[in-house]
Amino acid sequence: QTIVVPTSVPFEAETKIRSVSCGDDFTLALTSDGKLYTWGSGECGALGNEDGKDQPTPTLLDAFDGSEVTHIAAGSNHGLAVTKEGVWSWGKGGA
Repeated sequence: QTIVVPTSVPFEAETKIRSVSCGDDFTLALTSDGKLYTWGSGECGALGNEDGKDQPTPTLLDAFDGSEVTHIAAGSNHGLAVTKEGVWSWGKGGA
């Protein structure tokens, strides 16, 4: 979906976003409590979800359940996250 004017992204009221990073057709958002949300095109595994489907709204990426994500980055078709356990990557060109 193409949105041509600034539009609020739907998050729970208590969710505080620390940072965002964008790939070609997807977005990553890191919360202040270390959770990672992804949305957009699931092509090439860019969202990190197991089904590879597109997500039109922010969806919690549960791959890091129990680990606090401290930093995020996105490339064209891949994402990266840093936890105390190390650096994680997913998608095309991620590793």
